[in-house]
Amino acid sequence: MESKKIMPISKKDFAVYQFHMVANIPYGGIGDRSRENLIQNNRGSCSSKHALLSDMLYMAGIETKKYIGKCDLRRLNAFLPEQLQAKEEIFDFHNFLEIKTGLNWTLLDATFGVTEKAKGMPTNIGWDGNSDCNILFPVSERTIVDDIFSAKASAIADLSEDQQQKRQHFFAKLVAYLNEK
Repeated sequence: MESKKIMPISKKDFAVYQFHMVANIPYGGIGDRSRENLIQNNRGSCSSKHALLSDMLYMAGIETKKYIGKCDLRRLNAFLPEQLQAKEEIFDFHNFLEIKTGLNWTLLDATFGVTEKAKGMPTNIGWDGNSDCNILFPVSERTIVDDIFSAKASAIADLSEDQQQKRQHFFAKLVAYLNEK
């Protein structure tokens, strides 16, 4: 019996495969951002999706930087029906990654996939590993963090109570909209 040789997959190809797997997990799970909740409910936010993706890439030997960036949710208005559009300043903190598969660093944002594309949301589902992804929640500033979850919780806690309530209301409506059949 002749043995077959297994061709090793490149780090870039592995990253592309894992990216698409995570991006195509439907968006949701805003209240509980844990990796466990994402896997159990097959729904995830930018935090849980990028924490999981970072872990998978790290285990494959791919260097990863985790980011958090402040964004004004009105920047998503162009993709939302009028009744969901933020009419005033509402802040959130978006997580995304940067990976190194060769000599260069590449930005990744796996927040939205095919489900959200069908609702008109911006995605990176065509990403082939050859360039940076678009940051799907445009940020005004970004910071490298060690722990996505604690950085996000701390940043949200620093918002005023009014901003926290507006943020929570916005995401409740967004998730309901994205999960409508």
